[in-house]
Amino acid sequence: MFRFFRKVAFWKHNDKATVAESPDTEGVIGFNGDLDVGAVLLFEEDHTVLSIDYDFPDVPSYVEFDLGNHRIHIVQQGGDVATLSQLTLPRNEYDRITPMTSIALLTGTEAKADKLLQMVSLIVKQPTAPEGYSF
Repeated sequence: MFRFFRKVAFWKHNDKATVAESPDTEGVIGFNGDLDVGAVLLFEEDHTVLSIDYDFPDVPSYVEFDLGNHRIHIVQQGGDVATLSQLTLPRNEYDRITPMTSIALLTGTEAKADKLLQMVSLIVKQPTAPEGYSF
């Protein structure tokens, strides 16, 4: 059994196809502002998937859930932020959302056969209350 794992590790180490290079995003302008497209947030036992019917011109870097205003933001590598305008965070899922640190993000349109599925970091912003006020 040890020999098998050693061979697999050796094969993966020497396989040039497994070496990932950073995408060249210099000069790419992403989408910034309210994004009015179809989107679905799917909750499974220990996985969450966000599917967006849009091809981002820049690569999504991470997703931000803002529990204060119930909005979902997609932050792209160039710094642009797309806010989903047709989908808000369901209050009844806040207990599930709060401890999450990553999310599966599926992007692409129905017109194109290619879709992009990637695991990205998730930042959950907690609501802030004015002094003397609680939620």
